Amino acid sequence: MKKGTDNKKIIVAYVPVLHEGYLRFFNKHRYAKELFLIGTDISKNYKQLTKDLRAIDPLLMKKAIDSLGIFKEVKVIGEADLKKIDGISLKNAEIKREGSIKGGSNVEFIMPDEDVMQNLADKYLLNAKVNFDSIFLRWDKHKSFDGQPVNADQEVSIKSFDKKLIKELKGDAGKSSDWWRHIGAAVVKGGIVIMKTHNHAVPNEQMPYVEGDPRADFSKGINVELSTSFHCEAKLIAEAARVGISLEGASMYATTFPCPPCAKLIAYSGIKEIFYADGYGVLDGERILKSRGVKIIFVKTGK
Repeated sequence: MKKGTDNKKIIVAYVPVLHEGYLRFFNKHRYAKELFLIGTDISKNYKQLTKDLRAIDPLLMKKAIDSLGIFKEVKVIGEADLKKIDGISLKNAEIKREGSIKGGSNVEFIMPDEDVMQNLADKYLLNAKVNFDSIFLRWDKHKSFDGQPVNADQEVSIKSFDKKLIKELKGDAGKSSDWWRHIGAAVVKGGIVIMKTHNHAVPNEQMPYVEGDPRADFSKGINVELSTSFHCEAKLIAEAARVGISLEGASMYATTFPCPPCAKLIAYSGIKEIFYADGYGVLDGERILKSRGVKIIFVKTGK
């Protein structure tokens, strides 16, 4: 960092709580010297932030961050400040028109890469230099819908039993009436397949052809719970409960990595292994499985 540039970088962030992620973010950009905290008159315009029950009053948060001694100055800013941001210490910023600024060559805004920060930058900092940091601080809309590669604990199975069963389940998956995804799953205990099924609409498989499918109204990954389809992992666990089969120590095989709701059911059912051959992790599914000691194994089926 060149001498004389410290006061020309400013962090703008929504900080509802202090946890290790925020401390790392602050320390990573401590050369900025100034931190602008999003005030309540800004956060009230974002429904998702008004629902954030963790959120500490920004003025109290300012005192907490001040006590850390990381930044030379911490300020709580409102919408009026964003509209006239040169009035709060940005001497190098030039107002181009109301609602946006043109930052001087030595001014840079640093923001966490979140939906709200991106919206604020698009609305007020159109012509400013903005550096978005991809550090994870909270679940925002983009991260919640983002598919992530599954870390399969470096374990990959090429066992004939696993490959054969996944192949059979892919065949069963083709029977699904779900227009969007065909998935098959099975429960194995003591080396024996005790139950298997595929995802399908309820109360009967033909409902999508009678009434249509509500999934048609949403893009991939959005409002996944709004569906007439019964996920095969959930069905297997429900059926096991109905007939009194304990799943403690059992293994589940699925053609596709489970969605977050199914991952939670698997994690708390007693199942200790999940074998899968395709798909990606969404939200906290992988983390929940691992927190309950469920081993995640990728089955390499080949062509």
